[in-house]
Amino acid sequence: MIQDGVMFVCFLLAFTAVIAVVEKKIGGKFFKYVPGIVLIYIGAALMKTFGVFSDSESVESAYSTIRGLLLPAMLMLMLLQCDMRKIIRLGPKMLLTFFAASFSIIGGFTLTYVLMNGFYAEGTWKAFSALSASWTGGSANMVILQGILDVPENIFGYALIMDTVNYSIWVMFLFWLVPLAGKFNIWTKADTSFIDQMTSELEAGETAKTEFGFVELIGFLALALIVSAGATK
Repeated sequence: MIQDGVMFVCFLLAFTAVIAVVEKKIGGKFFKYVPGIVLIYIGAALMKTFGVFSDSESVESAYSTIRGLLLPAMLMLMLLQCDMRKIIRLGPKMLLTFFAASFSIIGGFTLTYVLMNGFYAEGTWKAFSALSASWTGGSANMVILQGILDVPENIFGYALIMDTVNYSIWVMFLFWLVPLAGKFNIWTKADTSFIDQMTSELEAGETAKTEFGFVELIGFLALALIVSAGATK
């Protein structure tokens, strides 16, 4: 059982690094359906459940301090590669489709919660909010919103499992529909030439990336932590 806060943080960093390396080096179909960040969350939750981490004051202090500092920092780093110009260039129809899909997902979660509210434990609405963030912006958004709303771990664990199951089924269904994409575009008279062009540009940008070394890593980390410290004061 880990009782020291520093050891707690080091152990979690090592566990996260192992999952990240395995996902990058090995990959495979498994990680297409179950993202590494989900495995990290489930693994940490299981370790907490089975007593790997104690409830000592040192561990709790390290957890609250690190989470409060790194959460805003990670938000800033996630947005560094967000090119708003390319998003705007997608055009009003694509943006309208995105917002319509997002609001339909949020509405679906809201309606489900209202109809089934009597069967849920107190605070379940927070888990629904985090899950809606996952379906509108990815697993990273889900974990970040879970930290912001302070979703109870026991509730969020069950919600995460159900989300992973539903997500896997939905993604398999989407993969099954890929061969029909051309016929669907013809039926809807959708012009995907610009999207294809942007995809090619993004792929070219990935191959033309400059080397990211130790100096750049320290610089970005320092910038993110400074922004985080200022945002939480």
